[in-house]
Amino acid sequence: MDPAAAIELEILNRQKPIDEAIASGLSDVQKFYKNTNVFITGGTGFIGKQLIEKLLRSCDINKIYILIRRKKGKNVKERFSEITSEAVFNRLREKKPKFEEKLVPVEGDIAELDLGLTDHDRTIICEQVNVIFHVAATTRFDEPLKVATAVNLRGTREALSLGRDCKKLKTFVHVSTAYVHATHQMVNTEVHEEFYPCTWTPEAMLAIAEKLDAEQLNAITPSIIKGWPNTYTFEKALAEALVKNASDLPICIVRPAVVIGAYYEPMPGWLDKTCLFGANAIVASPGLGLTHVIYADVSSKSSVVPVDYVNNSIIVAGYVTANVRSDVPKIYALTSVSRNMITFGQIQKYALEFAAKMPSPKALWDVFVVFTASPTLFLLLTWILQYLPAYIVDTFLKVTGNKPRFVDVNTKVYKTNVALSYFSSKTWYFQDKNMEELFNNLSKTDQVIFNFDVASINWVEYINVWCLGIRKYLLEDNLTDAEYAQRKRIGFKIANYVILMLLVYFVWKILGCSVCLYLK
Repeated sequence: MDPAAAIELEILNRQKPIDEAIASGLSDVQKFYKNTNVFITGGTGFIGKQLIEKLLRSCDINKIYILIRRKKGKNVKERFSEITSEAVFNRLREKKPKFEEKLVPVEGDIAELDLGLTDHDRTIICEQVNVIFHVAATTRFDEPLKVATAVNLRGTREALSLGRDCKKLKTFVHVSTAYVHATHQMVNTEVHEEFYPCTWTPEAMLAIAEKLDAEQLNAITPSIIKGWPNTYTFEKALAEALVKNASDLPICIVRPAVVIGAYYEPMPGWLDKTCLFGANAIVASPGLGLTHVIYADVSSKSSVVPVDYVNNSIIVAGYVTANVRSDVPKIYALTSVSRNMITFGQIQKYALEFAAKMPSPKALWDVFVVFTASPTLFLLLTWILQYLPAYIVDTFLKVTGNKPRFVDVNTKVYKTNVALSYFSSKTWYFQDKNMEELFNNLSKTDQVIFNFDVASINWVEYINVWCLGIRKYLLEDNLTDAEYAQRKRIGFKIANYVILMLLVYFVWKILGCSVCLYLK
């Protein structure tokens, strides 16, 4: 058995207590969600899919209405069929084969007015829905401001408007990000679970986004988002300002940190196929031998959280918000910096150790990485250790009649690295007192079913689980061929040393010749 498959099996065996707690009928959270009708935006994304799976597997939900837009020539029915056949629902499918009967696909678009809903669908939602989870967002850091405003800001405004019209609404959870106020001014300071002032009001931003075209907005984006690293966090901050003014609703905010693979549910390490970039790419690419230079400060405090912990906290926050109202919407931050700190360097260390002990048979070269916080050195080493070999390999592929791809892959990873470097080279001390209290106030049964206690995460084990998830769900190597992968790794390592020695020899010869010519 592949060592990674053995880890997966060990974690799977720990799910028995969760199943027993779900079946016990002693959960207060389950009782709240029993027979409720839920509306979810972002249900087709990474977080949304696992949220749907967990709700249906752990609670006796009546119906879940999922906002789905047409995409890439596929209609809503086709997309719904594809989504429900994905691996995330395999465990649910075994336990509840008819789970799809509880799902209602609703055509719409988060970027449109009224969420793109028809009058008929909107009426049904307003008459039936008890719970709203607003998860939808564009998470691209380089998203044009006009698009980011339409999706992350106006989409939130429209979701809040829908919530106000829901006659039976009990709770509304807005999913934000822990990095919503990770501004330049807040580096190395505490970021609390509270609202912070923004340089723009939501209304002013919406007005200018509707008045100017995309090109005009792009030209002035740096001056608009000044202080924020990208359009994503800027628009999320403005969206929170809208929520702050929605205290007439039973509403709260959940701020997860960087969301990565599942720890336990639905399967250890589960990742959506859409998770090919971001933090996953920075771990997967070095593990494949594609990336050898990472732009980061290894001592910076990182904050990553498993997707199942995120959704457990979202579900519980919804339950508590329905029962405990406050004048100002409560904010819950799911982060690890305060109570279970891990550095960026430690994450990479554990991931690289996994790649060495349990390499993927799809690896393309030896695993070694140089970390630097210097932009100049990063660019120089990237060209020497990544682009130069990529051009050589692509040239060989062209000559042999194959499609060149390594330069393009390296460019994508390079851009991801640069985009993430702002976060991987700085530290924000996110406080999570509200989230800690939220968990501690749960019954023992609910703590088992809906665990989101970041203090209990074993980082070495969890990073291994995350890495096996990358192998299984993104690289799709089925956690097999361990012996072949090890032989391949040894071969790559030998070849790497040979090439390194040849490079040293040629450099020495060139320098030697240069010195001789100079002396003459």
